[in-house]
Amino acid sequence: MQKNHLETGAAGEELAVAYLLEKDYLILERNWRHKHFEIDVIATCQNLLVFVEVKTRKSIDFGYPEESIRKVKMKRLKLAATFYH
Repeated sequence: MQKNHLETGAAGEELAVAYLLEKDYLILERNWRHKHFEIDVIATCQNLLVFVEVKTRKSIDFGYPEESIRKVKMKRLKLAATFYH
């Protein structure tokens, strides 16, 4: 079960990166870590620096991916971004 979960997540990240590349984003980092923080994808496009949290679902039985980004996760993502340079 765990391997399947990890494979689903990796496939989702591949799709996200492919989408960003198609939209002319330059991928700077994947699975960037600093201490206990992680950012799935860091990209840039037209002078914007973008921090991406990828959430992949096989079905909507557990809700839509964007619904799983709660305030605490968003706060941690913003804090993690402050460490990127």
